[in-house]
Amino acid sequence: MTTVKVGTADFRHALNAVRVHACTDSEIPPIHRIRLAVDRQNIVVTATDMFTAGLAIASVLDSADEPGQYPCTVDIAPSDIKNILQIFTAGKEKSDTPEFELRLDITKDRITITDCSGLIDGHALTVPRMPTDGGTLCTIPGLIARQHGSDATLLTDMSVGGEMMARFSAASNAYGQALEVEAHSASRALLIRCGESFLGLMMPRQLLDRDLDDRREWSAGWSRRLPDIVAAAEAERIEQHAQVDIVDLDADEIGDDRDMFLRAVDLVVRSQFGSAAMLQRRMRIGFAKAARLLELMEQAGIVGPADGSKARAVHVRAEDLDSLLADLRASEQDDDHEGENR
Repeated sequence: MTTVKVGTADFRHALNAVRVHACTDSEIPPIHRIRLAVDRQNIVVTATDMFTAGLAIASVLDSADEPGQYPCTVDIAPSDIKNILQIFTAGKEKSDTPEFELRLDITKDRITITDCSGLIDGHALTVPRMPTDGGTLCTIPGLIARQHGSDATLLTDMSVGGEMMARFSAASNAYGQALEVEAHSASRALLIRCGESFLGLMMPRQLLDRDLDDRREWSAGWSRRLPDIVAAAEAERIEQHAQVDIVDLDADEIGDDRDMFLRAVDLVVRSQFGSAAMLQRRMRIGFAKAARLLELMEQAGIVGPADGSKARAVHVRAEDLDSLLADLRASEQDDDHEGENR
């Protein structure tokens, strides 16, 4: 008997990331299964349906010392993997939580998984081993290794099915990491990485001549439509900004803070961020003064009204800052002239 211990969450992550790649057709037994390759350091989980493939690693925490037990290859039916995942959980699924552990006891015809997190062993599940097939699944680690070790190439145009792409979201969800998609020279397959524990392969779809003709026609259609779509969006943007009416502020409103007000306008419009905290930090002024400057900008139509703790909307584009400052300075000069005439 071969016996190893693994972290519950680590083992679950590997199973969840890989099982979606197993063939769902029970009439194709060589790939209607998930393989566990067990040694003293890791359990390597693999599955494929010949269109995508997944390989994930779960670390072995403890192993038996009897010689001749490793490596050990175990093939399990997808339905039994589903049962394992339904029965054994690990708190909040944190892979660094050591108190959640499973013991795997592997015999010639079955594997027994026991929750050994407490002082006394908990519940257990025994599932049958499928007869080990030395064919397709044995080739998956080598295919992934060759792709991983070959030179990176530019990702050229290719077609992949949405359902195939969606399978790799299982790895992203399991490990909480973004997917990295790479093209390599070893084959046309895409290499998919997710964190430090998962690698996958995805084969692009073979395109027929009529498929290529369709794609050229679709591309030409977008080339015709996009200029009008962009022009309409740009016209809307210009119209919205044109509706912003910058109101002249009375000199008495600004008082002796004209230079400070202009500097605050510069910071807000340039950053497109109407925040009193930002002005307080950048201008080294008190919060009350920063809030007052924003109120003046609201009166002038430069920013929108306060909305709780959110930054105020900025109604003037950054590229219009120079003309805005020029208008504000001209308004100040007019106020000065009126004051002199009085």
